Amino acid sequence: MDQCEKEGRRQICFWGKQLYDKDLVVACDGNLSVRLSEDRILCTPTGISKGFMTEDMLVVLDQWGNQVSGERNPSSEAPMHVKLYQSNPTIKGIVHAHPPAATAFAIAGMPIEPDLSIEAALSLGYIPVVPYATPGTEEMAHKVAAFGKAYKGALLASHGAVTWGKDLVEAFHRMTMLEHYAKMTLYSRYIIGQAQSIQEEEVKRLKGDK
Repeated sequence: MDQCEKEGRRQICFWGKQLYDKDLVVACDGNLSVRLSEDRILCTPTGISKGFMTEDMLVVLDQWGNQVSGERNPSSEAPMHVKLYQSNPTIKGIVHAHPPAATAFAIAGMPIEPDLSIEAALSLGYIPVVPYATPGTEEMAHKVAAFGKAYKGALLASHGAVTWGKDLVEAFHRMTMLEHYAKMTLYSRYIIGQAQSIQEEEVKRLKGDK
């Protein structure tokens, strides 16, 4: 096992526990992966709580999703991870979770519009809803992968959320930001019932766009 894989195993177990401790997943929900190289993906196993994983439980897949090492079966959502990596070579880490507020938007079929928070507009952007497909299927994997280049994450209709990034740390932070912003949107737009949108020109100015 090379140093890259050792670090990947450590990261997946650490950030998986963070997801569990922050109530972004419960029971055996969710899955994480790291792209180790062009032809190797490190992934969480099926049927294991992310709060109680150990490094030896993780599995290695090839670039097509075939298991090459590990005693446990890979997550049923492994096809989604594989297709996302294939869709965008800059993706190195993926987090799939069921954060309550963000998943409420997914259940409602409502995308997350980043027009209420400067931080969300600059760091997260628009989060679309992927049309429903049965979880764990190739159909779902293909539907999610279609969003891999243009966005930083997506809501999965009637299911949950997935975020990705240049590494697992970025993917995790995007998941927590997504849930935080979903709560802000619920509170301001639907509970208080009064929300002031940020002007698009202001967002462009802050981004440095002309």
